[in-house]
Amino acid sequence: MLQSLLEDRFKLVVRHSTKNVLVYELKLVNAGNKRSPGLHELEPGTCPPGPRPPGNPGAAPCGGFLSVRNHLSGHRVTISALTSPLSTILQRPVLDKTGLSGEFDLELYWMADENLSARGDSVSAPPDVSPSSLFEAIKEQLGLKLESARGPIDILVVEGAEKPDEN
Repeated sequence: MLQSLLEDRFKLVVRHSTKNVLVYELKLVNAGNKRSPGLHELEPGTCPPGPRPPGNPGAAPCGGFLSVRNHLSGHRVTISALTSPLSTILQRPVLDKTGLSGEFDLELYWMADENLSARGDSVSAPPDVSPSSLFEAIKEQLGLKLESARGPIDILVVEGAEKPDEN
């Protein structure tokens, strides 16, 4: 509906294009080992209806992520969905090359880096986690790794738009 509104009101003309750009590929550290300490695979199921349980307002919503400066938590999320917050934090597209399917709970803590797009105050890691750089934290805590590569990304190209007529 929004796309047709923009096309009608602004005479918007767009097309999709693919471009090879610098990306990070998210992969398993050990191809044979799909388990890691901070990545907990869940049994198939759905999110419970209604709001989050009281008492933990800082918890990630079911099926989503909560990101605070140097902490990312996910509840009942896919690894392919994890690429979105990582892309935002790293300011570069992240592609899922893990081959993992299913839903997971995850907690990730890393040392705050002023060069990454972080907002807010730092979050203290639990005593059993010693935060390191984001790249090392992903390896140590999730059993995954980020490798720099070039990859195809879908790009939306705006070919034309006009000012709308007054109402």
